[in-house]
Amino acid sequence: MVTGLAHVCIVTDSMTITRAKIEVTIPRKRRGSCTNHDKAVQRFYDTVMQAVLRHIRFEGERERGGGGRMGGTHTHTHVLYGMLL
Repeated sequence: MVTGLAHVCIVTDSMTITRAKIEVTIPRKRRGSCTNHDKAVQRFYDTVMQAVLRHIRFEGERERGGGGRMGGTHTHTHVLYGMLL
């Protein structure tokens, strides 16, 4: 893993589509003060979340198929929320 690097991808049965590549420079933590590091990490997370919201539609979409753990009833938003917990 590389600090400050993220790829937002859509994974289907037959292909993976890269929708966004996010690169943010994260400075090292310094003894006595980590404010620059903390701000950069927060900016990175904000940028990743904005890319996810921009490139992936959540409203109105349902999981395909009637079987499996999801049972075809949960929206993608619930799945993402569950992954982030």
